[in-house]
Amino acid sequence: MGFFYGVFMSIAYSYRRFSSKGQEQGDSIRRQTELAEKYCIEHRLELSNQTYEDLGVSAWTGSNSHEDAGLGQFLKACELKKIPEDSVLLVESLDRLSREKIMKAMTQLMSITRHIDVVTLVDNRRYTSDMDFSDIIIAGATMVRANEESEIKSQRISAVWEAKRRDPKRSKKTRKCPFWLDVTDDSMDFVVNEKVEIVREAYRLSAEGLGNMKVAKYLNSKGFRTARDKDWSPANVSVLLKARTVLGEYQPCKVINRKAVSQGDPVVDYYPQVIDTELFNKVQICISDRARNIRMGSTSSHRNLIRSNGRCMCGGELFITSKRQGVAYFQCQNKTNSECSHSLFRYDVFLQFIREQVIRPMYFRAWAIDDSSNEHESKRDALVVQRNIEQSKLDALLELDLSNPSITLKIGVLANQVEKFDSEILEVEQQIAKSKLGNFKFESLDTMLKLTDVAGEGDSTEKQISARVQLNRMLSNFKIELGSNERKSLVYIEYFDQHKQEYSKQLFQTKTTAPSRAIKKKKMIWELIDLTLNKQTFD
Repeated sequence: MGFFYGVFMSIAYSYRRFSSKGQEQGDSIRRQTELAEKYCIEHRLELSNQTYEDLGVSAWTGSNSHEDAGLGQFLKACELKKIPEDSVLLVESLDRLSREKIMKAMTQLMSITRHIDVVTLVDNRRYTSDMDFSDIIIAGATMVRANEESEIKSQRISAVWEAKRRDPKRSKKTRKCPFWLDVTDDSMDFVVNEKVEIVREAYRLSAEGLGNMKVAKYLNSKGFRTARDKDWSPANVSVLLKARTVLGEYQPCKVINRKAVSQGDPVVDYYPQVIDTELFNKVQICISDRARNIRMGSTSSHRNLIRSNGRCMCGGELFITSKRQGVAYFQCQNKTNSECSHSLFRYDVFLQFIREQVIRPMYFRAWAIDDSSNEHESKRDALVVQRNIEQSKLDALLELDLSNPSITLKIGVLANQVEKFDSEILEVEQQIAKSKLGNFKFESLDTMLKLTDVAGEGDSTEKQISARVQLNRMLSNFKIELGSNERKSLVYIEYFDQHKQEYSKQLFQTKTTAPSRAIKKKKMIWELIDLTLNKQTFD
């Protein structure tokens, strides 16, 4: 309670609100603040430094009365007796407190006046706990009018958006669009701006094998900023790499219970397409592979060259670990529960195995790049992306009320679609396998050796990660098992012999128990100790 020339002053609390973020740049807050200050001077009230406000919060939905909102906090303070009973709440008008239907709005007003008086600054009317009938009538009329205005405004906005959903291409475009696009002067179309370079760089890096963390780091190093002029984070990159708006798609949505819910199918060719469909699908596959294989080795460095086609000889999955002064090793996951008897396998020893035994003319057709399968692989990637979309929809429905017949019917439809996609993917995979018996674009031995050298470097720059990704793709034509025997390293390798049209499985062993020393002396360390040929593939 304040003190003014020997007279104690009551405290006034100001509540300010506007519903649209666009009003933040307008005159609303200044006007409400000046009215409160003027009233306090004229009525000898002390304006509290504690101001309650809800900026960009709707009073029509009652969001401003939630516990985490400004008005909600004020109501809580009143209930806890933290607000003196002879205080006054100053509001520009009653519609700042509520625009809900009259019963809810009137109940809220009476709950406030049980603690303190409410003054509306536009008409200097004071509402108290014992307000007379005329005050109730005026308050009720004000609340009805405010609610009706909000209802009409909502209906008009809904009608506009409904028209846009029905015919989005012919409707006027809003300024709320992807950051790499601008709206034309007539608001009827979009044009690509210079920020599209950010999008294309992000997709290029992801397709080359870089994870979201490294993509974000690269974008920040180039001075690229997000749409909100902030540094890129892995989360920002993840959203960008999954946004189908880069393909030109627009998904109409409707806000239900404060959540955007998709309405109908996406609209194609709504935005200018800035990323090729093949590249987009490739990035989705890369993202999926990184998520699936993260347990088998670091996907940030991509050092695990055999994360999808390599196993320990005990059958366990392999991951990369650094022990003994930072030296990298392959380690079997079964080692942690003592189910594996094989020793750690040095990373540099495995790279030497690639140099000596894999990068040889006899294996050309096993690790060469297959040009003829590119078309099939693109088709497969597209099918996998579509299949994953349908699976996500199916998973979401399975969490809902399964007793609802319409939901059950939709689940059946989606399940059939997923099954159909699985069948088509399997068929394309078989076509890819057959095409690998045909024409190849061969890489030179020198190119392969350089890739191996770069992949083995300790750092994880863009160049090294790119080399590891390429080497991983070429090694994917082999099945590889790592193990040990009496302190010597072992490698089983299986591949399809193009010349003999047979599957070959070979066992190699290091010649010495100290292979790393031999590597430093530039000696050959691997020797073939067993060879098996089979018409059928090995399990």
